[in-house]
Amino acid sequence: MIQPLKDADGNYIPLDTWELYKDDGTVVDITGFSYVTRVGVWSASDFGGNILNPRQLHLNKPSDDMDELVRAFDEIAKSDEFRTRLENAFAELKERCE
Repeated sequence: MIQPLKDADGNYIPLDTWELYKDDGTVVDITGFSYVTRVGVWSASDFGGNILNPRQLHLNKPSDDMDELVRAFDEIAKSDEFRTRLENAFAELKERCE
């Protein structure tokens, strides 16, 4: 059985993908993908003729911006849905302890 093509983050890579990213965010232009059935391994090739392991690349550009992460957590913490779920979880925990 052919295994799905996935990136380093576990995302499925569509076979018509033209660009993947290295860990540092550098774009890798992809010319195609190959699957070796005997060992069950995917590979990608670039315009330089290099054979790459898609499991070491990213479908989406990696972000190391800590401010972006903090902003995302801040938005979650301020949402009413998060607050309600948190209150319900603590209420349930309190009931269990009584």
